[in-house]
Amino acid sequence: AAGTGLISAITRAVSVPVVGIGGIRHHNAGDVMFAGASGIGVIGAILDAVDHGAASGRLAESLGITVSEVLGDSEGRIRP
Repeated sequence: AAGTGLISAITRAVSVPVVGIGGIRHHNAGDVMFAGASGIGVIGAILDAVDHGAASGRLAESLGITVSEVLGDSEGRIRP
């Protein structure tokens, strides 16, 4: 894992958005964003979980947002 130090270095060196991918979980998602990433890409954090909805919720909560703000409507349903 490259870590947040590399994210910080890259965001200082380039003028394009940087997205953190790989190894992102609810406990480090905020750190990646704080390091300067414009966004994060997660796969394992959700697909490895038994309850994908709960895993999505933990990720969103760790970033101070709700799943419905990202994916769904006011009822939390995923948009088509």
